[in-house]
Amino acid sequence: MKEAIGLEGNDYTLATTVFTVGYLIVLRFNICRQAVKTPGQLYAIRFLQALAESSTFSGAHWLLGSWYKDAELGKRSALFACFAQIGSLFSGFMQGAIYSSLNGNMGKSGWQWTFIIDGVIAIAIALYGIIVFPDTPKTTKAFYLTFEDRELAKSRISPRPKAKFDKEAVKSIFTGWRYWMFSLLFVVTSQLEAYGTNGIVSIWLTREGIVGPPRNSYYALGLIAVAILTTILAGFMTDIWGKRWRVNIFMGVALLISSIMLLMWDIPLGAKYFAFYLGGCGYAGQGSNFAW
Repeated sequence: MKEAIGLEGNDYTLATTVFTVGYLIVLRFNICRQAVKTPGQLYAIRFLQALAESSTFSGAHWLLGSWYKDAELGKRSALFACFAQIGSLFSGFMQGAIYSSLNGNMGKSGWQWTFIIDGVIAIAIALYGIIVFPDTPKTTKAFYLTFEDRELAKSRISPRPKAKFDKEAVKSIFTGWRYWMFSLLFVVTSQLEAYGTNGIVSIWLTREGIVGPPRNSYYALGLIAVAILTTILAGFMTDIWGKRWRVNIFMGVALLISSIMLLMWDIPLGAKYFAFYLGGCGYAGQGSNFAW
């Protein structure tokens, strides 16, 4: 893709940045990305994709919080977050298979076929969500839950006082410390995920001539495996400890070590792999921080 549409210098970083901007400001735009011809078109599609995705992750964690108790939430949130990483594992193998079998087919490059197939999968997932989405215990009409299941779900969670969403409520949100602290925490910890979200490992492997497509996608999966393992461990351990902030200390230390090793750069190839894979620890707080 880099060579096909002429990405140079900071273009790749800018494409990631505009995605984040759109995420902060709803059908997926992955199919559209196969048609891009310039970096500018890629920026526009990434921004629109972010608008569509922006409520998904936080909304799903809110839904989990309405079904599970505090001491159960870390594990569930971590497992939910890990499915995104499992998807990345699958996509790495899928990208390699698509490049090997479809590159050049019908005049389209392998990366274009990746976005087409990804978009088709996303439509299927959206339809699945419409059918099985459970809503909250009080409002659920899910066909797979019996009356007894719904009553049990409601009885497990302590009733919460109803609050009006008015001017005073909005004021209390924006003047309280929680909104600003957790927003800042999300901003900071999102940067710790940069190795994975920016596809840095695959780019490094290709630019250094170590290995090219499709094997660069396979080799980068080590980072995702570390992300899955640490996210699950963090979710389970914080449910036991009840101290979710500790995960952020762990992430910071792990990424500090990784960054120092990569800044040195003149280290053995195996050490570079270790440093990049250690970057997967930056995902560890995805579940526990949202449960917090």
